[in-house]
Amino acid sequence: MAKVALMLIAIPIVCVAFLYLSYINDYVRSGSAYGFRIGASKVECYTAVEREFRGKNVYIVNPTRKSTADFLRKIDFDRGEHVMFYSLDRWDFYFDERLASSLELYFENDSLVEIHRKRAYFEFP
Repeated sequence: MAKVALMLIAIPIVCVAFLYLSYINDYVRSGSAYGFRIGASKVECYTAVEREFRGKNVYIVNPTRKSTADFLRKIDFDRGEHVMFYSLDRWDFYFDERLASSLELYFENDSLVEIHRKRAYFEFP
């Protein structure tokens, strides 16, 4: 009986600890992080995007979406998508289709000014 009581207490504690320790909400405004350097140009950042994400399941918001069903699409580096990125001042990348893990790059005057990395295995109320 004591083992059951211990398990009933330990399991929720371990679950909450895992969720807390695995949560990331990181803003970087100087230096470098996640393979990107603040102050880098869009061309340099796209090169870093290819280096960091090629061969991985990385999604972007589908610019040609016709419904909510095709909101995201897997990034295709062989398709010349760099042209689309160069015209944007915010680049959003998602590492799963649930939008729970993402990286956002913010630009001003063609230079990277902020990196925002977020990962959560749960949703806040």
